[in-house]
Amino acid sequence: MKLTLIAATLVAVSQAQTACAPPYDSTKTYLKGDVASVNGVNYVANWWSQNNDPTANSGSWGQWTNQGPCGSGPATTTAAAVKTTTTTIAPVKTTTAAVVQTTTAAQVKTTTTAAPVTTTANVVTTTQASSNVACYPNWTATPFGAGQIPYNTGDLVSYNGQNWVVGYQGAAGPPNAAPGAGWTLQGPCNGSFQHKPYTTPGVIGYWTQWSMYSRRQNAIDKLDLSGFTGINYAFVNALADGSLQTFDSNADLNYMRKFTALRYKYPNLKPIISIGGWSGSRYFSTIAKSAATIQTFVKNVHTFLDTEGFDGVDIDWEYPGGGGLDCNAVDPADVSNFVNLLAALRAELGPTRTISLAVSAEVNRYVDGNTKVNRIPDILKYVSYIQIMSYDFYGSWNSYSDFNSPLFSPRNGTSDPVEPPANSAGYSQPLSISAAVNAWIAAGAKPSQLTSGLAFYGRSWSVTSNVNNGLYQPCKAADGNTGCGVIGDYLDAAKWKDPCGGEYNSGVWMYNNLRGATNTNGQQAAAPLASGATTGSNGWTRQYFDFAQNPTVYSPSYLNRPTIVSYDDPVSIKAKAQWSKNAGLGGVMIWELSQDYNLELITATKAGWGI
Repeated sequence: MKLTLIAATLVAVSQAQTACAPPYDSTKTYLKGDVASVNGVNYVANWWSQNNDPTANSGSWGQWTNQGPCGSGPATTTAAAVKTTTTTIAPVKTTTAAVVQTTTAAQVKTTTTAAPVTTTANVVTTTQASSNVACYPNWTATPFGAGQIPYNTGDLVSYNGQNWVVGYQGAAGPPNAAPGAGWTLQGPCNGSFQHKPYTTPGVIGYWTQWSMYSRRQNAIDKLDLSGFTGINYAFVNALADGSLQTFDSNADLNYMRKFTALRYKYPNLKPIISIGGWSGSRYFSTIAKSAATIQTFVKNVHTFLDTEGFDGVDIDWEYPGGGGLDCNAVDPADVSNFVNLLAALRAELGPTRTISLAVSAEVNRYVDGNTKVNRIPDILKYVSYIQIMSYDFYGSWNSYSDFNSPLFSPRNGTSDPVEPPANSAGYSQPLSISAAVNAWIAAGAKPSQLTSGLAFYGRSWSVTSNVNNGLYQPCKAADGNTGCGVIGDYLDAAKWKDPCGGEYNSGVWMYNNLRGATNTNGQQAAAPLASGATTGSNGWTRQYFDFAQNPTVYSPSYLNRPTIVSYDDPVSIKAKAQWSKNAGLGGVMIWELSQDYNLELITATKAGWGI
């Protein structure tokens, strides 16, 4: 015998009452996972919250998630209008009324309350889940590519229109409510992960995953990112076959999903994954020259964004056509192949997803090596904005000390010190932030498409004279380095080994070490700025150069030799951010956030940009 059922215009949803949590208390501090009730509805805190009424803060990106009605009364039934359908089923033999077939449609909002509807084991009930809550990243059986980074305690995922929190590392999926399964249900969400559409660059900061080992006080979830529009997670590696690979599985396990979870704390913030970097550009040329590999790459990127919770992607190819590490693959057609890759990436991700590039200040790197055609106008068709790496202008590769990131070069006919011509050999003009921005505009970019780079660090040289506080003086190598290479701060004491086998000291001083920060693994002895952001300390003298908007510090005896450090401080960072705003640029980009000291440079950046 068969039973034919016609689903009317109302679909029954039976919902058992859940006990109410303690009433919400505006004076209490709630942590992630805490539950409170308001007017017969339970809410769970998505993160730290105080004096944020759940009823007004439980929408998309809210601090609370609505878990539904609560109380001690009988089960309630709601209904939603649906299209009439006919279903024929055989009777189901059962000994309990709990055996009910259900179908969930997460994107239907149920608001109409109907009279109670009695269901039996033979009735097919369609449950229409409804929510304005944003869905967490899509659950996948192979997180981070082929499962390189398993889910960790506290990670956020969505599955079949429900948000879940991982209870312990390695919890077996898919997410489910079985006892001991390792998943905590947060409630319904609005379908599946949806990226935040690109709007404007604004203030963007890189954060490096390896900083967890030495600067955990500046972990990304401990920084004040109010006012930021984007944060770039550095880095993920791209392999020759178009797959993505972790650089550090331990760091990614501990911080990558904390990084993306910040999109729920800050409504206007977009987490971006940065692929490549100085050490990760080895195979971009190989990927870009093959149409098939490009397709593999862009599809892998798309899946990665949706399952790891990133709103966009940043491509940091250093550099098309060469100029990066010696072992990088290089082709004369790299720039034109790069255009093809970006076109495919935009087609895969759609028109509203953020695609940014970290680029050289030297625009000639984006001229095709075969045709000699400037491809910058073509690149700009497919990207949301350009991040000019307007730092590392001068370093141990030069014969004289110089600025790491000057806003302007010395002015002719003034009392500005004269920059040694040898430092600008091979360039059309001395290097500076303003020169780099103007070059990109001349090459076809609109100011609104550009961000200038702000350095939260400096570079050092061992010099032969203290004239100009050591600026523009002949330099010499030390510590077994070539050129003018020297040890920078205490974190630079061990030589860095690059993927091509080279070993050297960078000469870099992070701002937090200039200030004498107490780090995870130590502290800079006799820090140059221990007494204050603009005061030389411990035998170091400070001099500020107005034309460059850059300070320097000089010591006659750091590591038993005369040393100058050119760096940025709150005064120079504010001036550069303000200049960028006044020049009509789309934003500013920071390299990188973990190098700050007590938010001094982040605060200066915001002040200069006007937020």
